[in-house]
Amino acid sequence: MREIKEIKVSDRNGNESEFRLTQLSAMDSLKLTVMGVSSGVTTLLPKLANDEELLEKFTLMIFKNVEKKINDKDYIRLETTALIDNHIEDIKVLYKIANEMIDFSMGFSLAGTLQKFLKSTTDKVPAIAQQILAQFQKSLSEKK
Repeated sequence: MREIKEIKVSDRNGNESEFRLTQLSAMDSLKLTVMGVSSGVTTLLPKLANDEELLEKFTLMIFKNVEKKINDKDYIRLETTALIDNHIEDIKVLYKIANEMIDFSMGFSLAGTLQKFLKSTTDKVPAIAQQILAQFQKSLSEKK
């Protein structure tokens, strides 16, 4: 039986939401490994950025195991892109849940690898993008 974990995640405005994660199945974990998650985000991001179908498959593989608490006793499973769009407030929440799910299911965190990627990218992008990346990198270091 797969484990269940409840987490609270705050969006960029400080609003907190509760989520229930069900550990990924062994087969989904294997598929994520084959996609490149285990070799690090730096190798996976270019694949996802250039392949919308793969990005959607990756996202749905994770979020079909995520439920958002919608009232005192009910949860809604985020198993479609429409449900994800309607119930995930921003990219910060989306990333934190995906990272937590991978860490929970596969035993490692993407935060460190993504931080290294962001640091190397910061040298190559315009100033405005650098500010955005720096804020994102700061939020990753707060997770540790």
